[in-house]
Amino acid sequence: MAPEAWPRRQRAAGWWLVRLVEVAIGMWVTSVLVAGLTLAPWPEVVLAATAYQALLTLARRALAVLDGVDRALAERALDVWSDSSEWLYISMAGTWWVFRLAVHGALRVGLLWAVVQALGTIGLSSRLEGFWPTIAAAVVLFAGAGLVRFLRLVAMALLMRSRRSQLSWSVAELPLTALALGGGVLLLPGVELAAGLSVQLLTVGVLATAITSVRLELSVPFLVLPSTFATNALKLWLVGLLSGWMTVPLRIDGLLSLTALALLVTALAWPAVRARRARQARQQALDAMTQHQQMMEMHQKA
Repeated sequence: MAPEAWPRRQRAAGWWLVRLVEVAIGMWVTSVLVAGLTLAPWPEVVLAATAYQALLTLARRALAVLDGVDRALAERALDVWSDSSEWLYISMAGTWWVFRLAVHGALRVGLLWAVVQALGTIGLSSRLEGFWPTIAAAVVLFAGAGLVRFLRLVAMALLMRSRRSQLSWSVAELPLTALALGGGVLLLPGVELAAGLSVQLLTVGVLATAITSVRLELSVPFLVLPSTFATNALKLWLVGLLSGWMTVPLRIDGLLSLTALALLVTALAWPAVRARRARQARQQALDAMTQHQQMMEMHQKA
């Protein structure tokens, strides 16, 4: 039986278990890559992942009000745009995006720290030492679970004919970003990643997931490519800083190396970014058409 045919509660429980497996693997990846985190045996990893996922699910429900603010901001954007004050809208949307990202990031950091400290308090070997290692661990956990989710979705699309249509250029953004990071390590002076092929590949995959998961893109046509390059440079700089607390840090020496790596990431991933934006535009147009039809039907009934 396909998951779509399951009863609602059974389907919700099934997807929660899938997310739990993703978080557990992401927790293990975090314990491998972040030097300040200790989660030795697999039972501790599973216990920590279960507690973290349960608390995160509850916190997400409590923060559901942010989605309402997002919709209100989108509705306000139409009025602002009609007044030809696009820069005001850009500043409003950017400020709200940063605030929302900070709230969710602080939530994940706090929950991970609380879970690991609680396990250590009851006598287990779990340890998470230091402020910056805690932030690095939260980012790696988020990216590690996202990488596992991406691999699962690609595998399902390859194995199930009904989902093969989901494979497109937009799906290639993460692999292309990982390829750009690996190419930068091999080709660009001043971009280094410590030795150890298996850990290198895992680190590149996690960092590429972190870079592609956080998006801030402008809808103004002539600013799309420059804003993509600028945000890629900023994310690479932040990733380079946080990776200093990882067992295999990504070292980017100097502004020239950072600029070259950002150009490489932007150039390689640009076809996938364009495909994703085009797909989003088609979906938005379809949603707008559906909403218009619903409003017309309601008006005719009235």
